[in-house]
Amino acid sequence: MVKALPTSEEDLSKILKRIEALLATSDGPAALTLCQALIDQELTRRAGLRARADVYASLRQRDLQIVDLEHLVALGDWEPADRFHLGIAQWRDGRIEDAALSFSRAVEIGEAAGFGYYTDASRMHLAGVLIQLGKKDEALAHCRVVAEGYECYLPGGVRTKEQLMVEIVGRTA
Repeated sequence: MVKALPTSEEDLSKILKRIEALLATSDGPAALTLCQALIDQELTRRAGLRARADVYASLRQRDLQIVDLEHLVALGDWEPADRFHLGIAQWRDGRIEDAALSFSRAVEIGEAAGFGYYTDASRMHLAGVLIQLGKKDEALAHCRVVAEGYECYLPGGVRTKEQLMVEIVGRTA
């Protein structure tokens, strides 16, 4: 399906949009074939793994999604979004301790890169996971670092930092 290795970001973008279009028409097998073609090439392997993980998520094949995301971070752990998405998949799969490690690593990577978006989102998700693990002091410490009024989607709906802190301490924080 991929006639030649993409030679530009534009070429790669077109292939990734084609994968999305195939998913929109419920053609998962064709989407997976395109992803595999990207994975088979060293220069596009990371993009292919990200795309295939998204396809597996759309197909509700979380175990395969997690395998691809784990493979992706094993190739080089420098992108906080990869760890963030791995953490979400692990959390949804009930792998709470693994999710905590992934969110924690996303925070570390995001702080080192000065990339606040995934850092704050990862902190909020990490706090949610730590609450489930009974580690409320650690959860509270992560919440305190997040900007006032910050909100994100967590299991159970969108919550602000302040709402999560109330959940942790049991009163207005």
